[in-house]
Amino acid sequence: MHVTRFAANPIIVPEMDPSIGANINGPTLMRAPEWLPNRLGEYYLYFAHHQGQFIRLAYADALAGPWHIYGPGTLRLEQTPCYGHIASPDVHVDEQNQRIIMYYHG
Repeated sequence: MHVTRFAANPIIVPEMDPSIGANINGPTLMRAPEWLPNRLGEYYLYFAHHQGQFIRLAYADALAGPWHIYGPGTLRLEQTPCYGHIASPDVHVDEQNQRIIMYYHG
């Protein structure tokens, strides 16, 4: 396996949107499935601030970017049984059932 690091790293930074915070961690990068309605881009990057109130989403048409922050977030703390924070999204594509499954902690 050959790994190439992009010259412009990191691909997301706190300055992109004040809502994402400074402690960005736990990212999951995936290619957005063709069957996904209203795709925002070719690639999705799910991430969170470690003490955050949201699971966030960045999207791009190319791995090298430019990346854009989906402002509303994808999952809010109050939509979960957790309290305090939610973080570390681990996202998987279930092609057979055409669904996206997310595991996270809080």
